[in-house]
Amino acid sequence: MFPQGRWPERIYWRTGYRGISKVIGARLIAALREARVESLDLVWISHGPEIDRSVLDYCRSEGVPSIAYNVDDPFGNRDGRRWATFLRACNAYDAMIVVREPTVADAVDHGVQRVLRVFRGFDEVVHAPRILPPDVTARYQARVSFIGSWEMGRGEFIERLLQRGVPISVWGNRWQRAPEWSAISKAWRGPGVYGRDYSDAIQCAEIAIGLLSAANRDLHTQRSLEIPALGTVLCAQRTEDHSILFDDGKEGLFWTDADECADLCLGLLADDERRRRIARAGQERVRAMYTRHEAIADAVVRFAVGDAKDIVVGAFDPVTGLIRSEAP
Repeated sequence: MFPQGRWPERIYWRTGYRGISKVIGARLIAALREARVESLDLVWISHGPEIDRSVLDYCRSEGVPSIAYNVDDPFGNRDGRRWATFLRACNAYDAMIVVREPTVADAVDHGVQRVLRVFRGFDEVVHAPRILPPDVTARYQARVSFIGSWEMGRGEFIERLLQRGVPISVWGNRWQRAPEWSAISKAWRGPGVYGRDYSDAIQCAEIAIGLLSAANRDLHTQRSLEIPALGTVLCAQRTEDHSILFDDGKEGLFWTDADECADLCLGLLADDERRRRIARAGQERVRAMYTRHEAIADAVVRFAVGDAKDIVVGAFDPVTGLIRSEAP
C-alpha cells in the first residue's frame, strides 16, 4: 500500500506518518466502501500508527464500531513521534484495547470513551511444542536463552550473567551497539528469529529469560506467555503482572536483579527434575488461563459490540475470562 523498507520506516517513525497517513486513509476508505462497510459488525485495527482519523469517522458515519487493539505503548515517550497520527485520531475509536495499567488512564485522558485492559497472549498452534528435526535442535540448543533486541541496560544485564557463569545464548538485533559488546559477543548466536524459528528457539532452551522494556512501561510481555506455552521455564523480572499470572517458584522463576536471576538459573540447571516440574506447571497454567489469542479476541469482541457495552473502563481477568468494570 505504501513504500516499505528500512529508510521509509525511519521516515514514518520520525514524522508520525504525516502526509502518508492521508493517502492510506483515502485508500482504506475506498476499500471499505467497496466491501460495503455497512454490512460489517466491527472494524478491528491492530496498532494503527498510520491510521488517519478520517477512516474512523467514516466507519462511525456508517454505523460500524471501530476498535484499536494496541499492545505497544502509544502514550509513552520511547518511540518519539511514531504515534503522532494515532494520538490525533485515538478519541475517534469506539473502544481501545491495551495491555498496560498506565495506558488505561492515558487513553481516558486523551478522550477515549471505552477502554479494556487485557493481558498479552499466546497462539495455541504457533506456540505449541513440536518434534524438532535434529538440525533445528542443533541450531537453537541452549541451556539458557534470551531472544530479543538490544536496549540500554540489557548489555549490562547479560554481561553480569556471564560473569556469574550462566551459559546464556542471545538471539536478536542491534546487540553490536551495546557498550558491553566486547564482553557479551561470545553469547550472541545471531540476529532476531521470528515465526516458527522463534518458537523452535524457545523450545530448545531449558530456561528462557524474560526481559522487560522499562522505556515501554512493560510489566509483562508476549514472551511471558509464549515461553511457558512452549514448555520452557520462564525466568523473568518480578512484577505485579507476573505475580498475577504465575506462582513464583512453582510455575516460573522471578527476580529483581541480575544476580538473583543468575542464582535462579544456576540452581535450576543443577536440578533437572525441578526444572521439568516448573516447566510442566507453567505450561499447564497458561493452557488453563484465558490467555490464548482466541480467548482474548472473544473478550475484545464482547467488549466492543457484545454484552459489555455498559462498561466504560474494564479489565479482562486472565483466570476467569470475565470482564470486570474498574475505575480509570
